[in-house]
Amino acid sequence: MRRIDWALAAGGVALGLAAMAVDHLLGDDPGLEDPGAFALTAAIILGVATVLFATVVRPSLAPRRAPLVLAIVAVLSLAFIWIGLPFAVAPAAIALGLRAHGPIATAAIAVGAVVLLLSTGAYVFQAVDKLS
Repeated sequence: MRRIDWALAAGGVALGLAAMAVDHLLGDDPGLEDPGAFALTAAIILGVATVLFATVVRPSLAPRRAPLVLAIVAVLSLAFIWIGLPFAVAPAAIALGLRAHGPIATAAIAVGAVVLLLSTGAYVFQAVDKLS
């Protein structure tokens, strides 16, 4: 994998783990809220990111429309934000978009970035709400 792929994978996983920590560990009162749910969602994020980056992003002969398909999957993954799925799928869409050329690649990068920003923003809002 290229350095940018590693950076996208690591960044997405790190954002996902931070978001899941806010969601499952940060409670209203002192102490851990639900460490079991955090462990499960962390495993899901790591597993999905590993599968996507190893089987879809890594091969250099990905189909021409693969970046757009993965960007659409990233949008659909927003329905599963509570388990951190967008944090694994959106960086993979961005990585595929960076490998391709043309308007499909640009769309994949833009959609992946928007999904990642929306997901991160939602959990930043939740963290601020829980801490205030």
